[in-house]
Amino acid sequence: MSHQSPKISVLIHFLNAAKYLPQAIDSVLRQTFSAWELILVDGGSNDDSVAIAKHYQTERPDQIRVLEHAGATTLGIFSSRIWGAEAAHALILALLDSDDEWHPQFLERYYAIYQHVFAERPGMVYCPVAYWWEDAACAAQSYVQPIPAPGLHEPPTLLIPFLEDGYQRSAANSAVMIARELVLQAKPLIGTANEGMVEDQYLWSCLLTRMPVFVNPEPLVRYRQWGGS
Repeated sequence: MSHQSPKISVLIHFLNAAKYLPQAIDSVLRQTFSAWELILVDGGSNDDSVAIAKHYQTERPDQIRVLEHAGATTLGIFSSRIWGAEAAHALILALLDSDDEWHPQFLERYYAIYQHVFAERPGMVYCPVAYWWEDAACAAQSYVQPIPAPGLHEPPTLLIPFLEDGYQRSAANSAVMIARELVLQAKPLIGTANEGMVEDQYLWSCLLTRMPVFVNPEPLVRYRQWGGS
């Protein structure tokens, strides 16, 4: 496979994420599926995050790129995601937060499902995340996210289920594979979307009226819980 023609562009946005960013990146490097590129999108970090990202870029220059934000103010998550999507070479995006981790077969499984379900049209695949506390004293609090019925949902079926009950069944950023063209359709929301919290809900709400979604019941993402997350 030529790394110049990736089948999937992985987007990791980060802001002062030095503590966990290496673990997120390493979970991409461990993937059984190799036809990916990784775009690391900085939101204006002032810790060691950018240096860490650039180290990985130096180690894998054929597959890893860093987009460094040079503005006076920080760049929000929503804007970071759009920036990464604009820079992506692949038609399919996989999203991963800087403090989460993927199962090694995440991309392999998702790509196979996506190709089977969305061979003729763009769409989105997501799975439940496993809420995971790194503090062993909190281990009993871990659980797998509830989801809507597994399988294909035509628009706008999932719009309300994603929004109700405090977003309990909504797709988490780190559990999504989605057509690049769909994410780019949400670019006009920059300046409107809340960049600090539930920014993913702005994206889903924008797209779910016209986007089919396949719910994969396999929990292939570790959704890290920590103080301040």
